[in-house]
Amino acid sequence: MYTVSVDEKKDYLRWFLNKHQLKRRESVWILNYILGKPEMLDKVHFVENAQHCPLGVKMATHSVDDEPFRLFFDERTTTDAEKAFHHIRLNTDKYIYIELLYKGRGSDPNWYGVAEENSFDHRSRVSRAEASFDHSRVANNLLHNMEYYKLLDDINKLIDECLEVGDKESFMDLANQRNILLKAKPNTLFETIKGFRG
Repeated sequence: MYTVSVDEKKDYLRWFLNKHQLKRRESVWILNYILGKPEMLDKVHFVENAQHCPLGVKMATHSVDDEPFRLFFDERTTTDAEKAFHHIRLNTDKYIYIELLYKGRGSDPNWYGVAEENSFDHRSRVSRAEASFDHSRVANNLLHNMEYYKLLDDINKLIDECLEVGDKESFMDLANQRNILLKAKPNTLFETIKGFRG
């Protein structure tokens, strides 16, 4: 089973705090406090359904309609983030399970880079295989975009050469390929490129 390193958690939290705005300032305090304690980061797990964990916390950004903050501990719960901050500070030796709620999390490779399966929730959807799939999908999309722009650039250069030598037939063929490529929708882009390359 893959273990998320302290450095990976630290990088993710820094990225998250720079990119997203949490609804409660105390949530930022908690995350910054954890960031400053490597021994605590080692006990942090990013999960879905944190409400099923012995010490779980949910924090929401302004980009979602979820409740701003909730701490779950000892079969109790509180929305008082300041009280939760003190509870977390007094329990640094315990594992803490954090669920960050923000728009686009379900397709965010940053989230899947640190998300772990929630062993306290039998319905947990996060798995390394799922995370791996999302990473490969992002990598494939990036590769396809690079191929697309490279192919477009190559066609433009060939069109320029045809204009310089006066090759009208090749020019028309290349201009047609260029138009097809420019009209390709994102979901058909890869098939279009395969057709040109094949």
